[in-house]
Order: sequence, then structure tokens, then C-alpha cells
Amino acid sequence: MSLPSPPNLLLAMDTSGDVCSVALFRKGQFHAELAFRHEMHLSERLIGHVDLLLKEIGAELSEVDCFAVGVGPGSFTGTRIGVMTVKTFAFVEDKPVFHCEWA
Repeated sequence: MSLPSPPNLLLAMDTSGDVCSVALFRKGQFHAELAFRHEMHLSERLIGHVDLLLKEIGAELSEVDCFAVGVGPGSFTGTRIGVMTVKTFAFVEDKPVFHCEWA
């Protein structure tokens, strides 16, 4: 039995803390990350940071093969914003979502 190959482009984010991060992985290898303090304005700033990171590597949201999002522990509101954003991206692009729970 062989393991499935990693996606060409995966967008991952963790929004459960004061410092949030958005990262891109190409074929299973870390490619780029943007970490930022949201200062209680996460819902206003998150999509702009995703867009900035994608532009930095010359990609578009439609090129992302799958999405991953951290689900805590941490801020309920921050986690909710991250999950809603990723689920919206995945719905629009018809791509899968994975969730990651940190111990």
C-alpha cells in the first residue's frame, strides 16, 4: 500500500491565538508563511493576508488543492473566523478541508 502523494499546493492557517499565521506548502514542503498580530481585527485582516501570501508566490486561490485550519485550543472567536474562512474558500473552490487540533 502506498501513501497518497501530497497536494501540489496546500493553504493552512491558525487563527486561535494573538499571533495568527497563514502558510503555503508545495508538494508537502513548507513554502511560505505570513504571521501577524491581528489586534482584535482578525475578520478584517485575514483575507488580505491570505491574498498577500498567495501573490508573494505568484499563485491564486483557485490553484490551492486543499485547505487546513487549526481548531485550537485557543480563542473561540479566532478559531471560528479561521474555520469559517477556510470552509468558505473550500466551498467556492470545491476543494477539501482538513482540521488540525493542537495538544
